[in-house]
Amino acid sequence: MKNPTPGAAFVVDATSAIGLIRRIIALGSRRIAGSETEQRAQQMVADSLVAAGVASIDYLQFSFTGSIHAVITLHFGVAVFGTLLLPYYPVVSALLHGFAAFTWWGESTKRFQTLRYLLPRIHSQTLIATSPARGVFRRRLVFVGHADAAYTGLLFHPTVIRLATTPPPIPGFRFMRKSMLVATVATALLVPVDMTFLLLNPAHPWLWMVAVILTIPALLSVLLNLEVLIRNRPVPGANDNLSGSVANIVLAHRLIRDQPDDVELQFVVTGCEEAGTGGAWALAEARKLWNTQDTVVIGIDGLSNGTLCYFEEGEIFSFPIPPSICAAIEHEAGQLPPERRPVPFSIPAGATDALAFLVRGIPAVTLGCVDLSIGAPRHYHRVSDTPDNLDPVQYEVSMAFVERLARRLWCNRPNAKE
Repeated sequence: MKNPTPGAAFVVDATSAIGLIRRIIALGSRRIAGSETEQRAQQMVADSLVAAGVASIDYLQFSFTGSIHAVITLHFGVAVFGTLLLPYYPVVSALLHGFAAFTWWGESTKRFQTLRYLLPRIHSQTLIATSPARGVFRRRLVFVGHADAAYTGLLFHPTVIRLATTPPPIPGFRFMRKSMLVATVATALLVPVDMTFLLLNPAHPWLWMVAVILTIPALLSVLLNLEVLIRNRPVPGANDNLSGSVANIVLAHRLIRDQPDDVELQFVVTGCEEAGTGGAWALAEARKLWNTQDTVVIGIDGLSNGTLCYFEEGEIFSFPIPPSICAAIEHEAGQLPPERRPVPFSIPAGATDALAFLVRGIPAVTLGCVDLSIGAPRHYHRVSDTPDNLDPVQYEVSMAFVERLARRLWCNRPNAKE
């Protein structure tokens, strides 16, 4: 076992966790994907994980794109450019619209990347702290937070989020709470419109109107994400997601002392999550030979500033939470008073680290808090996401539930002894 680094924070509850969060934020204001500050934050968490009793610390190195906002701007910029070419080259427009929709589907579902490779790459790393099984291995629990902070912008104003995630009160239109689904489908629908332009020359005014309307979601995606890029202002990221990264230490203190001999615990702090779950993508690729029957990944992302939720991933197509995890969550929730029970929440846009594992068949779920009146945690991707705005009571409630879930999952391991 490694010896704790002198000065490592001893983190056992919400109060001491918030103290470490303050120290990490004091490292610098730009804890962005691939930065030195991101790595220093991981090192501080690693030192405290050693103090909590983990046996080994490893780092997985990888390269990734530094900004999801640049990726979105590029994808849907291609779609907007396709519409601009429509009066002159409708076939080219159709190809561009189809390409933009298809490649964003691949990007969004973590199945493949294309246009992302046109953007500059940065170096980052993922921290992996392990408490191995002491006997015959039967279950692996992997807890995943992330060290990097997001950028802010108009896109993350609570009013904009509320408008984007509230569907019109019309039956059958609930899908419109998923803005990236709307943008992707609208872009795909431009393909038959483009081909109709080829058949109708000159094009009817109504066809122009359809093309313009279907381009609006892509244009809004470009403008809102471009504004974030131009503003170039990172947030402190106390809740999103130092709360999850530091919760790893609390969980290590509480779980390692009771860890069954056949259970392995891993506490992970990824890099580049805000750039598009880069660290989780790299880890899932490196661990693709994990047995899907004995491994469960639990994302912990934003454990304060709202109601505790368990997330259904997928901004285009939903990835259902594995039934075994749902059953464990519902079992533990049933033991709690109603005000402390987590509720299901379908993510309207973006993804958490859990998605990178789900698409590879590894059971995974992320727990985090959402202000259900907004559709995101309070202070989400805002400069007000500071330690002072963390709710320590909710933070402790959230960590306690993750601990309960972990204990339920190791009780449900294959061939577990009663």
